[in-house]
Amino acid sequence: MEKDRSKLNRIIIYSLIALEFVVMVLLAVYFMNAKQNSPSSNVFDMNGASQKFTMYIGTNDKETYSRLIPLEECSRRIDSICMKYVDGFSSDVMEGKWVDETGAITEEVTFVYIFYDTTDEIIKTIMDEVLVALNQNSILLEKEYVRSSFYNGK
Repeated sequence: MEKDRSKLNRIIIYSLIALEFVVMVLLAVYFMNAKQNSPSSNVFDMNGASQKFTMYIGTNDKETYSRLIPLEECSRRIDSICMKYVDGFSSDVMEGKWVDETGAITEEVTFVYIFYDTTDEIIKTIMDEVLVALNQNSILLEKEYVRSSFYNGK
């Protein structure tokens, strides 16, 4: 009888510990959601994610594997195409290296364009036009979901 009572007490204690753990987890989830969904004037407490697209556009011709168009002209062509479809973007220039289908190491200047608040269809249209304008085989595209906000100093 004493053994059964001791076993019952252990079951009750373990059940209470498990219940306490479940309650703690539920409270933690509740408070995390409440904080994320509460209005805030802090720019760093952003809710919701938006799409960010990053394009890596090479400048070597797809036939010759060398640059036939001056960099300034490449930039002007890409900028002009982008501005037909989006209100703004950021761009930068990088050095890229890759191994081509013959095994040769190829170097080229690569333009990097970053877009927010646009659609897959618009990005595809831009890439289709840039491929032709710079005679490229392909453009590397990254698509990610990010939280972003314009900070105005207040």
